[in-house]
Amino acid sequence: MIEYIISYIFSIHFANFICVMGVLIYLVKARLIPAIDASMKEKEAERLALKELAKTAGHACETVNESTEEQKLYAQELLEKLKEWNSAIKESQEQEAKKRLQGRRAIAALIQKQEEMLARQYLLKKISPAVMNDATEKLIKVFSSKGQQQDFLNNALENLEQESA
Repeated sequence: MIEYIISYIFSIHFANFICVMGVLIYLVKARLIPAIDASMKEKEAERLALKELAKTAGHACETVNESTEEQKLYAQELLEKLKEWNSAIKESQEQEAKKRLQGRRAIAALIQKQEEMLARQYLLKKISPAVMNDATEKLIKVFSSKGQQQDFLNNALENLEQESA
């Protein structure tokens, strides 16, 4: 049996098997292992690139979140300023309304005074000639005699002397 094994080892079949195995080992070492190694390096590079991309995306998300928070704060500040501005405008409008009301009241009072003054002037124009005529007639009757004229002058002079003393 040992002879049989030894003869098989040195036979052509075994030599063919050894050659095929050698070619296979060569192909695996020369082609398959470098291809697998290159593929592994490529996958590792892709993994590192994805890690870097994830890191960059995370940083971008943080930046966006910070910017969003800043925008929210800015929006709140603007809303507060708008509320203050609106209240200031309302107050200013109320003051303007009060001033307009006071102005209208002042104008109404002025118009009332002018109406009264015009009514007086109208009455004076209408009544004045009649009163003047009546007063003139009464004065003429009172001072028609010389004695009454003299008494009036004497009383007037006495009053002037008393006032000057």
